[in-house]
Amino acid sequence: MGFNHAASILIIFYTTHYTLTSIARLSGGELVLIHAAAGGVGQAAIMLAKIAGAEIYVTVGSNDKKRLMLEEYGIPEDRIFSSRDASFKKELMAKTGDQIGKRDFVQNSNLEMNKFLQSVTFAGVDLGVFGQNRPPAFHQMLSEMVDLHSRKVLESIKPLNVYPISEMQKAMRMMQSGKHIGKIIIDCTGDQVGQALLAPSPRMINNTDASTLSLVVQED
Repeated sequence: MGFNHAASILIIFYTTHYTLTSIARLSGGELVLIHAAAGGVGQAAIMLAKIAGAEIYVTVGSNDKKRLMLEEYGIPEDRIFSSRDASFKKELMAKTGDQIGKRDFVQNSNLEMNKFLQSVTFAGVDLGVFGQNRPPAFHQMLSEMVDLHSRKVLESIKPLNVYPISEMQKAMRMMQSGKHIGKIIIDCTGDQVGQALLAPSPRMINNTDASTLSLVVQED
């Protein structure tokens, strides 16, 4: 396993593995909707959902991303929807017999409590918090993920977009555009040099009128 492949595993496969197996308890025959399926987390979710034997529905944001779903993961075309707007909802609900719902994290909006009458679970996953609160379980999951990749049960995300640290700004702009497919990796090996901004230097000034000291942040 190469360094770039290894670097791509931690966040995306940990998050999806914990979410789908420990929280959702996804099993064979169940339906799963994966948004932004061409990204790193989305592709990891597809791999793990296939292992579970689930029926997979996805959303993507471009024709290139749709092509990846068709050619790389064999997702049927009638299970691939555009994420550019919510117009796919009606068709998706019809195909799944109203078994899939969607609630986005939008502007910290409130959850409608009557949704829970349908015996649904709403959960958020923060891998950092999980690792701090449950170190043994976190380490066990690491061993499982490494084993699955070593045995090629799980494959590398496609493609791995590798940028040297000297091109970090370019990599960040690509990520912000939302147009990339796969996983972005920053390669810090070798003698590459990256730009860095110095932290603002605070200085104290004496405010004689108020007889207090004020903290001023000076940005050079």
